[in-house]
Amino acid sequence: MKSGKTHITFLLDRSGSMRSTADDAVGGFNTLLENQKKLPGECTVSVIQFDHEYRKDYHMTPIAEIMPLTDKTFVPRGSTAYVDALARSITELGETLEAMPEEERPEIVIFAVITDGMENSSQTYRGPDGRAKVRQMIEHQREVYKWQFAFMGSDEGALEHAEEMAIPMSGRLTYANSGGGVAMSMASLDAGIERARGLRGPGGQSVGMSFTNEDRKKQREEIERLMKEKGEK
Repeated sequence: MKSGKTHITFLLDRSGSMRSTADDAVGGFNTLLENQKKLPGECTVSVIQFDHEYRKDYHMTPIAEIMPLTDKTFVPRGSTAYVDALARSITELGETLEAMPEEERPEIVIFAVITDGMENSSQTYRGPDGRAKVRQMIEHQREVYKWQFAFMGSDEGALEHAEEMAIPMSGRLTYANSGGGVAMSMASLDAGIERARGLRGPGGQSVGMSFTNEDRKKQREEIERLMKEKGEK
């Protein structure tokens, strides 16, 4: 592996339920992207959007070449087939890395899923059996190749699926389904990626992709604020 080289895959939910927070998702992602571009070290990025369809915007592209999202390139629509999208994107990345010379493979691989809703339309990997197969994929990549996974969801059912598919608790974050919740979740992901790249943390060492207790506290407060707001109406 190439020391100091990182690859980040972003799997972005663009289903219709993302419409109410689309502007904040775009702004938060673009801020994260610009922050990561400023950091030292070689980094490539894949950007994949999914609803009931799958769209690969970038695949292992140098981070400097990744363009910000806009309201033309991120358009919420359709239903949510994230298990199919997760399986396909893991497979494609694994095949690409396998074909690379070993000395060019990234030392750190981070795989981030950002969704607001629960799975409802996967076809190839649907149901418990489908999720079990994806769990095996994730376990293999984590245990053999040390991939690091992050999963951010605003639906408790989605987080339960993430747990079922072997994404560790440290890498899962429930966010409030509001503009503020989305913006904070992107900032938390940005900081988590920076720590995983060994660019923030004790001694400049990678501490792994994880969310902090403070990240979770901020989201709980925002969720409570939303619940109180709804109760007052």
